[in-house]
Amino acid sequence: MNGGRQRRPRAAGWELPVGGGLGIKGLHVFVRREIALLSNGTLDMSLASAAMPEAPRFYVYVIELRHEVYQETKFARENPGWTPAEGRSCYYVGQSAHKPGCRYRQHKAKTGDGAVFTCQCPLGAAPKTYWGSNSFARVYGVCLATELYRKHNPLPSRERAEEMEKELAEELRAVGHAVWWN
Repeated sequence: MNGGRQRRPRAAGWELPVGGGLGIKGLHVFVRREIALLSNGTLDMSLASAAMPEAPRFYVYVIELRHEVYQETKFARENPGWTPAEGRSCYYVGQSAHKPGCRYRQHKAKTGDGAVFTCQCPLGAAPKTYWGSNSFARVYGVCLATELYRKHNPLPSRERAEEMEKELAEELRAVGHAVWWN
């Protein structure tokens, strides 16, 4: 017994707790290390990182918008009674499989015929024509508000990212900010 948990010995000193205890991420790392364990007992880290693909990751992000966005009828209709007071801001909340910085650059990139955007995150390094951008984020976006979303990322699934997008938008609205989200 070790700290109340029984452990089963594994090859070359690796141990896996009996009855769980590692969680998905810990098990993922454990399996990658086991695959990369060479016959002489050394661990080849290049194999460890290439042995299994990374689990899908999704991100929620918040873009601070200029107050002028409130002049847009659709935005004002979703945020009735908002006024630009001290400490009250306008935000766009979104979610994506792209990292927040990459997704922000996509929003700010010119859209339309022939618009090309090169993704800098692992999802796609090849230039591609890109159409998806929220007009509020593109026209009125100032910067990413990382302090508002950093603690939530990464998320394990698209569904959880969509849930977090809604939760975050509702939290911001509840404290007096004007928010647009999909």
